[in-house]
Parts: sequence; C-alpha cells; structure tokens
Amino acid sequence: MTHHYPQYLKDKTLTTPRFILASQSPSRANLLKQAGYLFEQMDPGFDDPATPELAGYLNPCALAQDLAMQKAISAVKICRAKELMTPYILLASDTITLCPDGTLLGKPLDADHARRMITSLVDASHTVITGCCIIDVDQPRRRTIFADQADLYFGKITAQQIQQFISSGQWQGKSGGYNLSERQAQGWPIRVVQGDDPTTVIGLPMQKLKKELAPYRIHGSA
Repeated sequence: MTHHYPQYLKDKTLTTPRFILASQSPSRANLLKQAGYLFEQMDPGFDDPATPELAGYLNPCALAQDLAMQKAISAVKICRAKELMTPYILLASDTITLCPDGTLLGKPLDADHARRMITSLVDASHTVITGCCIIDVDQPRRRTIFADQADLYFGKITAQQIQQFISSGQWQGKSGGYNLSERQAQGWPIRVVQGDDPTTVIGLPMQKLKKELAPYRIHGSA
C-alpha cells in the first residue's frame, strides 16, 4: 500500500481516521495530494469493464456509481483480509465516457482500441461521468455514493498527433483513452463546455468530494 503524507502533516498527531484511496490511478492520487489530503493508496482488486454496458441501469450516472461501489466493496474485503488497523475511510471511484451516439467508453484494451476511441471523439462533443463511493469500514452501512458529470468538446487533431499519442502509451488506464489536463498541456483542443468542475474529467470531482468527505472527518489543506 502506497502512503501519501503531505509534509505539513508528517509531524502531527493524527486525530482523524485513516483515509484510503482504492485506486492505482496517478491522476486521482495527484488530485488528492494537491488538495492536501493525507491518504494511502491501494489496488481495489476490481477490474473496470473495457466496454461498460448500460443494461439494467437507469442512466450512465447510475452505472458509474455502481462501478465505484463495486470497487469500494472489493477493496474493503481486501482490507479486512489483511486485518488493517481501523478506523479508516475508503474512497473508490469510476469514470466513464459517453459519446453522442450513446456508446459508452471505458479504458482501452490495447493500442488499436485506444486509437479507435480517440478517433471517435475528435471534432465532436462527449460526456465524462465520475462516480464515487465513500465507505466507513467500521460501519459498512455508512456510505456515500454520488456522481458528477461534465460535457466536453474535442476539436480537430491530425492523424499524426493521434499516432504520436498512441505510440507514447499515455492512453493506458484512462477512461476514453486520454487525460484532460495532460492533453490540454500538449495543446489539444479539448475544453469543458458544461459542468463546474474539470477534475470530474480527470477522475475525482473534487468540489463535491471535499463536501462529502467532511462528515467522515477527512479534510485536506486546500
């Protein structure tokens, strides 16, 4: 389990529960670190479906929330098997991408799959939804599940840009095949056209998350 202890907290006596991020995503970890959270990071032991299905769900938000909950429950089982010292609060999340034609995108299976994903998004609008599940492991019925979404417009990029990106391998492990902040930093014409929180696209809707974590006595510094 990876530990992320901000410098300002290292020498203080902790009076809050342990906080565990059930995700191996560097992007999600960076969002929490930037907000000043003290947390540990673990593999939730749950594989995202490469092509999520809406069958049985009312809407994409319900699907994202359910996937986040499945990750959280899987991670709780792992924590209990390892007999980790409690109390601790666990956070899991899942991000899906919805194309205008209703196609749902998860994480690419391989380079060719990533290329098809990126190509389908170019010069069109799409929606990114992140579902989150917070569980108090000492009181499993005490949980919070929510989702946030943002609509984006992905402008035109060249076939050469797509090929360079695919060759870089930076599509790996990313819903829809890309990371918003990374691509914007590289000059790709992607912008949020609706939605208040661009971190939703990166993998954790931080504005909502901060409010939902507060009742669990989990606070950051920013």
